[in-house]
Amino acid sequence: MKAMKASGAMTATAAYGAVAESTGLKAKDVKAAVEGIETVAAAELKKNGSFKIKGVNPFLEKIVNTS
Repeated sequence: MKAMKASGAMTATAAYGAVAESTGLKAKDVKAAVEGIETVAAAELKKNGSFKIKGVNPFLEKIVNTS
């Protein structure tokens, strides 16, 4: 599976495909789940100012703080 572009950055489509391959799900189902989490996260951030997923938050904080 070709998961990365020449730049070395994985595309969203490649990430969905990699997760689908490792879990046995379809890529469209993985995409729907990720988009569902994004929707919930956005609502929680707007409402409470924070949203936490154990093990993921340190990564997300780096993204948010560099934006």
